[in-house]
Amino acid sequence: MSRGEPGLVAVLEQATLAAHHAAFEYADPCGAPDLATARADSWRLIHLLGALSDLTTALAAYTGECPQRHELHSDDPVEPAQHLAHACRGWADLRHALDSAQQSCREAYASLSHLDARPLPTRPGK
Repeated sequence: MSRGEPGLVAVLEQATLAAHHAAFEYADPCGAPDLATARADSWRLIHLLGALSDLTTALAAYTGECPQRHELHSDDPVEPAQHLAHACRGWADLRHALDSAQQSCREAYASLSHLDARPLPTRPGK
């Protein structure tokens, strides 16, 4: 897939919509998936966070190389180099946050992997 194709845009939009849909499903106790599905979804989320981290790294590299590829101009009084430096710091912060989120997700997945869900016993009279 080349950089000019809308493929990545479509994939990111689809992933965003799917994540919102899943969040609403899990928020509804009556419609929430079972524990096995939650484990599987957390495994997929681990991989998604890793892919987003990789994308962030690629965007940071591209941003850092912009001055060698383009003559940059700013639409405000700030020098283009300052905007680039700020963007690169943002990418680095995002990469760190995604890596941290992925680690937290791995920990949640590992904890869920120790659980087996069984129906609650019914109480007499209910």
